[in-house]
Amino acid sequence: MDELALYRKICDVTCQGDAQSLLERALDAAIALSGAEAGHLVLAAPDGASLGNHYLARGGPPEVSHGILARAIEEGQSLLLENARAHEDFQHLESVQRLQLLSVLVVPVREERRVLAALYLVNSSQVGVFRASDQALLEAFAARIAPALRAALEHNELRRACDAALLRKPEGGETLIGSHPAFLQVLDQVAKVAPTEVPVLFLGKSGTGKELLAHAVHQRSKRCDGPMITLNCGAIPESLLESELFGHEKGAFTGARARAGKFAAADGGTIFLDEVGELSLQAQVRLLRVLQSGEIQRVGSDRSHHVDVRVVSATNRPLRELVAELRFREDLFYRLGVISIHVPPLCMRGEDVLLLADHFLRRHAAAMGMVPPALAPASRKLLLEYGYPGNVRELENLMRRALVFGDGPKINPEHLPAEVSAGSAASCISTSTPRTRKELKQACREAIHALERAFCEQVLRDAQGNVSQAARQANMHRTSLHELLKRHGLEGYQFKEG
Repeated sequence: MDELALYRKICDVTCQGDAQSLLERALDAAIALSGAEAGHLVLAAPDGASLGNHYLARGGPPEVSHGILARAIEEGQSLLLENARAHEDFQHLESVQRLQLLSVLVVPVREERRVLAALYLVNSSQVGVFRASDQALLEAFAARIAPALRAALEHNELRRACDAALLRKPEGGETLIGSHPAFLQVLDQVAKVAPTEVPVLFLGKSGTGKELLAHAVHQRSKRCDGPMITLNCGAIPESLLESELFGHEKGAFTGARARAGKFAAADGGTIFLDEVGELSLQAQVRLLRVLQSGEIQRVGSDRSHHVDVRVVSATNRPLRELVAELRFREDLFYRLGVISIHVPPLCMRGEDVLLLADHFLRRHAAAMGMVPPALAPASRKLLLEYGYPGNVRELENLMRRALVFGDGPKINPEHLPAEVSAGSAASCISTSTPRTRKELKQACREAIHALERAFCEQVLRDAQGNVSQAARQANMHRTSLHELLKRHGLEGYQFKEG
């Protein structure tokens, strides 16, 4: 394409309009310039060093490989891959295998040293589609449109919408970060239910981010200017729980002074009842009465007070099983769970692990006055393979530990704990003993999934990537092995020597 044609494309993109239409024109032009099969335009986060949550898609599936995108944005350099599925730095990424990526070209749109966005162009049917000349052309295009994009973002509410999509906690700046379809579905459910007044129940393992999601519900609701009160029901002795929830009068018990409870403190706002599955049956009766009538009664008082409170709750216990065992009231279960949202464990969220790891490294490095190190490719692979029984909370602690023991610009495998360095797919198996039939079934599913993957990796390793040989050695039909490999995003070439 000659310079005049490129100039015309640039003029088409940078003509007047809001940021959204500018992004759409930029993506359409990039696809036309490169001859890509499909493309995405992803905004960088406000720090200019990581991915945001706002992006456009054209001509293909809405998903992208965030591992590839993050590398280009973090380094601020274009990335040209002839065959992503065979590239040593990216072939282990679950998204690369799931999306069947072959030719990939990523070009950051940056002004000076700050990355504003990235053009992500793909072809999943051929290798080597993009050439160095395409890369140079797109780099020139990106450099010319960067000033217009920066101005549009500064004078448009798109940036605020992008930041809001991160679901920031209003008081702490903590964020919910993720791009896996299962997690995006959770965020979509939160966005839909937040403006309503219905109770919400979050179900999921400890450390998956249920409290942050509860704060996101409050922040996006009409009650966002009111109080957000949190109570961990499992941390309060049963003898004190009613007093904590509803308050008590002076003299209600020895040494008692009049005190308002959590429900009164949350009047006009939201109360978040964490670990609600730990409530005793007696406390469940009192809570049900409040949900039905909106009236609370302090311990030691015979008067009731009306409160206007939205209830959001969470538990890592299987409430339906507890209801069947008569350990949790069925009527309360349906009152709390008008909307029930299941939060996936981290080991089921693919490359979200890397997005979160990078986020925690930047945040804690800043708090420690350090330059945030990058994760070495080998460390990224280990983090993707580890099972995270402690979920997101455990990953954050791993990154804090790595910052302490790291001594250079990269986090290498030796800076990670032994259980991570020796980790495998089998570590995704739950380490807790099932207590109900439902928990047993879930643990069995996780164990089968993890052991299947470990089996596939071992037979391919033994056969040096030869699928037919691996099937013969495993005494199974080649088609059956292929189906198993496809289910786990594995291919023989990943295990070939050399």
